[in-house]
Amino acid sequence: ALLELHNTTKELGFKTIAGAAFIGRHSFDSEETPIATGRPDAEDLRKAHEFGAKVLEKIKGMDEVLEIDVPGNHPYRERGSGGPRSPETDEATCILCGMCARVCPTGCVEVSDVVETQKDQCIACTACVQNCPTGARHWEHEGILGAAKWLSTEHGDRKEPEIFL
Repeated sequence: ALLELHNTTKELGFKTIAGAAFIGRHSFDSEETPIATGRPDAEDLRKAHEFGAKVLEKIKGMDEVLEIDVPGNHPYRERGSGGPRSPETDEATCILCGMCARVCPTGCVEVSDVVETQKDQCIACTACVQNCPTGARHWEHEGILGAAKWLSTEHGDRKEPEIFL
């Protein structure tokens, strides 16, 4: 993703002088499948501030703008869409508060006397699941549940930010 961002901004006339891959809680993070729970934490924020200070120092000391190399794969790895899928709603615990619709970045959740989700519009960000006050929004899609389990098992160890100056 960092290389793709670098290449996209380069096409727009920008030069990459620094970059970083910071850690954030994964959207599939849950009690059953912990993936970067609690991130960014205090140590991450300290490193981010330190990174910002180093970038500022670098800019102040520049006579000319020199680009950095950014790691990554090109051509970019293609990912399948996974087909239409979205979280389900447990009607017994849903209070129809509309929080899921308010936090959905694609606007694919509608709440009236039931919660309806346009599965082909869902990007599987899980904002509705993470923000549901009663836990009524949840995943049943086997592909999503399998991916969350795999990520938790194979990539559950703490990762540190990567800095490129």
